[in-house]
Order: sequence, then structure tokens, then C-alpha cells
Amino acid sequence: MSDYKLVLEHHGILGQKWGVRRFQNKDGSLTAEGKKRRNRYGAMDKTDDELKEFTRRRNLEKSYNRAMEFEEENPRNLQNVRNTVNDVRTATNATQNLVRNAPGRNKSNPRLDLSDKSDKELRDAINRELLERQYNQVFNAPQVSRGRVLAEQGLQTTGDVLAITAAGLGIAVSLKKLLG
Repeated sequence: MSDYKLVLEHHGILGQKWGVRRFQNKDGSLTAEGKKRRNRYGAMDKTDDELKEFTRRRNLEKSYNRAMEFEEENPRNLQNVRNTVNDVRTATNATQNLVRNAPGRNKSNPRLDLSDKSDKELRDAINRELLERQYNQVFNAPQVSRGRVLAEQGLQTTGDVLAITAAGLGIAVSLKKLLG
């Protein structure tokens, strides 16, 4: 039988989390590792604001350098991606213009010169037009060809897909530049 009173056990530092290193003692003074770390980043005599600005600047420089390295290593690939994004944007704009300017949309009647007509003649003309419209709505519902409906739906869907694809490619290019 073993005597458990002679066993020495160690369970870490009170309150310390797994994988978290301590660089500061409880009284606020730095450990040896903390002093090395402070000196390595040149933070010996810097305030918190100066340290934040230094860290932000360093991260920006890293991102810029990664983007430049990617562009130097892959100039053709990056240009191909840019060309594809431009092609998708052009196609999206063309599709949207087709849908916007499709026949039957945005028709405006030319303005008539009505200065030579009396009020009674105008009322009679308006009443006649309204009666014709009501008659056509009731008895002659306008027929839109099935092909036209399908074409408009197809153009709308294509425009939406191209817009989403362009946005996705733009995000992918940005992420690739940032991540290197």
C-alpha cells in the first residue's frame, strides 16, 4: 500500500487559465518574461496611448507589406481577378439598364396643347377616356405574352446574381489582399 501523505502535487497558479502566460506579478511588477516582452516591443517609456498608436501602425504596415508581396508574387492572377470583377460589374449594369429600359416601361405621353379647348370639352374628353379604360379593364384585360414575362424575370434574376457575384468577388479580393 502506498502512503498518500508523501505525494507532492502541483495544480498551477491560483486563478491562472490554461494557455495564458503571466507577465505581471500580483503587485503589478513585471516578471522576467514580462520585462523581456516589454523591451522587445520598444515600450519601455511609452504611455498607453502611444502603445496603442504604435501597435495600430505596426499592424497597418504588416497588412500593407502582405498586400504588396501578394501583388508582386501574383501580378497576373490579381489582374485577372480585377478584370473579372470589372466584367461582372459591366454585365450587371447592362442587365439593369435592359430591365430599366425594357419596352413597355416608363412610357410617358406627350403633353397636349389644351389652351383652345373649353372646360366642357376637357371634361367630356376625360370622361370618355375613363369610360374606355374601365371598359377595357372589364372586358379586354391586357394580355402580356408569356415570353415577355419570362424574359423580364430572367433579366431580373440575372442582374441579381451578377450583383451578388460582383460583391462576393470584391470581398474575396479584399480578403486575399489582407490575409496575403
